[in-house]
Amino acid sequence: MKKALKKTIAAVVAIIQIHTQVVFAGLPFFPQPTQTPSFLPSLLQIIKKNAKPVGLVVFHAFPFSNLIDPRGQTDIPQETQTPPDRILDREERQMSILRQLEDLKVFKQKTFEGRPELPGRKADILDTLTTYDLNTNVGEELKRVWETRKQSTESMEASVQSLRRAIAGAGGSMRYGQDGSRMFFLHGFMVAHFGQRFVDGNGQVTTVDTRSIKYDKKSRLQTGFTRISRDSRGNITTTVRTGIRYSDDSHQHGKQLVTAYKDTIMDPNGNISLVERNNIEYFQGHGMKKRQRGMYEASYDEVEVDQFGNETTRRWENGDYIQLEDNFYLTRYDLTETDADHNTTNILWRGGNYQKNHNYQDLKSINTSRQEYLLSEFTQIITDPRGLTRTEIQRGIEYNNQDNLIAFDQTNLNANHALPTEIRFRNGEYDEYGQQTAFERTETTSDGSEVKVTRLDTAYNRIGDITSYSETTEGDDDYKVRIDRYGIEYNNKRQQMAYKENQLDQSGRSIETEWSARTEGFSDDAVATLGQKGYDERGRLIGFEETTKAEGLTVAKLTTDITFDQNGQQAGSKEMIHTTGQVGTAGISVASHENVLDVTRFLITERVDEDYNEDTGQLSYYEDRITDYTIDNTAENPEDMLLRDLLIEVTRSNITLDGFEEERHT
Repeated sequence: MKKALKKTIAAVVAIIQIHTQVVFAGLPFFPQPTQTPSFLPSLLQIIKKNAKPVGLVVFHAFPFSNLIDPRGQTDIPQETQTPPDRILDREERQMSILRQLEDLKVFKQKTFEGRPELPGRKADILDTLTTYDLNTNVGEELKRVWETRKQSTESMEASVQSLRRAIAGAGGSMRYGQDGSRMFFLHGFMVAHFGQRFVDGNGQVTTVDTRSIKYDKKSRLQTGFTRISRDSRGNITTTVRTGIRYSDDSHQHGKQLVTAYKDTIMDPNGNISLVERNNIEYFQGHGMKKRQRGMYEASYDEVEVDQFGNETTRRWENGDYIQLEDNFYLTRYDLTETDADHNTTNILWRGGNYQKNHNYQDLKSINTSRQEYLLSEFTQIITDPRGLTRTEIQRGIEYNNQDNLIAFDQTNLNANHALPTEIRFRNGEYDEYGQQTAFERTETTSDGSEVKVTRLDTAYNRIGDITSYSETTEGDDDYKVRIDRYGIEYNNKRQQMAYKENQLDQSGRSIETEWSARTEGFSDDAVATLGQKGYDERGRLIGFEETTKAEGLTVAKLTTDITFDQNGQQAGSKEMIHTTGQVGTAGISVASHENVLDVTRFLITERVDEDYNEDTGQLSYYEDRITDYTIDNTAENPEDMLLRDLLIEVTRSNITLDGFEEERHT
């Protein structure tokens, strides 16, 4: 009786130990590229001629995404109930193809107006219980991880040894893996796995711990676990997986196919996101081994909720694969994605081909995240929310010895497979962590105009967000401008808060810019309201300040009260533009003063009415009221102060891909 009691107590202690163990590791997280508007049209005349190419080129300078799975933002991909000691090895093999696709997304370009909104923003850990209706156990688990994430190496090892003793006292056991990791078992079930190590092509090691592994009492299949990972820079990512469900024919000692699960993910800054997948079905290929069942998805439904409550739904289907030696590689899929603003994008990904990776090694003493075959070409047909279709063809994809992308050729075609735009990417360079630092990108449009961007250098912070970069942009008519952006700062939600920039063109003309989304007296993480600078509760930029200096003039522009339509596009704003300087240097004159320029312009745009297409949900009609007036601050007489006073009403109707009808009254 006493012996049984001792074992019971030991088992309870072991469970407590498992729930309090924290060993750290993580996969680097890079937000996706953002863009910014031009500053002085007089300097960037080439943008008028090649608005799309230049806009594209300038802003891939921002941090970009390097997520493992481009189909869903989770630090671990879906899996069946493969034994925990083999889960990560299988995941790395399966998802490395998709990681390549995500790397290639670095070079997808989108043009838009307004300041950048950095994706990958997740709420502070202190906000999680109010941001989400989380399962209490999940919230408590993440809180424990957050509170103990700075535990010393010695303290962590002491905790592991304490767990080992507790497990042994409960009649359990511990085994060592080939990579030196430690696996803990109770009654034949693995309950924790500490110290798995994965090395990438850059020689960076990620350490992964899996703890709190839970099982269903009846089926004896896994129902959840907590995974904590730490990369070589100390970035910690935590995933709590719950609600794992299986196919009806799954059982403990045979086939175990996961059909659904929910991930709650905490990034290195403590920001929380959710990813839930259902209706997972798997590819069944000829020659597939029993251990590969459930490794390759054919279809699934996914709902992703970011820390701001923005929900994105995805339907990924028709996944097909080709067998190359022992493994299978993705050759096609269809993706339908609808964002929080009801914008639906469709992607048909086809023709995935692969090349042998001669730098791949099947290591025994450590797991590798490298892939035996690397993507060499593919085609994707993209239909945007407005119904506009384009085709992107990428070929000649090359990698360096570390599996980092260094070259590719891309052809973009319109809906009629005409008007080709050719993109040539060369000389990709990377730092020791696999972060891109330099490249050359040349874009040639169908009319023969050419824009070349050369990234000279790039710096990153510890978490992988860009803090500075330098690049040159060259175009027709001997146009050339160098951009040095530095002092890029972020809040804990990974939203851009400030930067400084210098531009220098071929004539030696210089532009200095300072940008900020900070509101005095408020924390960088505070939610901004109308009238303030910063980001709203949905993570959208609603106010910022930009000061530009050039040719003896200083232009201070304050933009607030940015509003959005149902498609997430900017609908209204308030702008105050204060310009000061010497008239002679800029060649500008005003009636009230001869030498000194000091004017303030107010521009208020209000959305009065709007309507949407019933079929597509896209904007089909709107009416804006624009108040535009300018004051000369140097005027001595009140009647001379008002330089401009306009009320403009703009109506656009029948908005389609082919154009629109506009009426303008002033």
